Amino acid sequence: MFCEFDVVLAPEFWPALCEMARWHGDDHVELLVLEPDCADFYVPEGLGYPVVSLSVVAGEDDYWAAIGFEPDGDALGSIAISANVVALTGASAKWGCWGEREPEVAVFRGFPDATVQSE
Repeated sequence: MFCEFDVVLAPEFWPALCEMARWHGDDHVELLVLEPDCADFYVPEGLGYPVVSLSVVAGEDDYWAAIGFEPDGDALGSIAISANVVALTGASAKWGCWGEREPEVAVFRGFPDATVQSE
């Protein structure tokens, strides 16, 4: 399944990510920024590591607080603003999402069946 990249980083999409995780028994959603490179951008700028591990019981506001957080008021430190390539999955590794800002696409894999995918 495909969607626009920005949708994955919208708080309104958080319930769908949680449902993907729950279908496979995962209790957390893991998000990793792959571009820009952590060692070349985030760490030298003092922005820390661009990763998020959030429980599926967290709400939309919690998701936005994690990915929209602007360290020291710097918008470029926000994952929602700075991430160009992201990967999301859970501990089961039975589902995932790969998203790229440049072509504005996110690809999902791991739906248990066609009925669940249509939900």
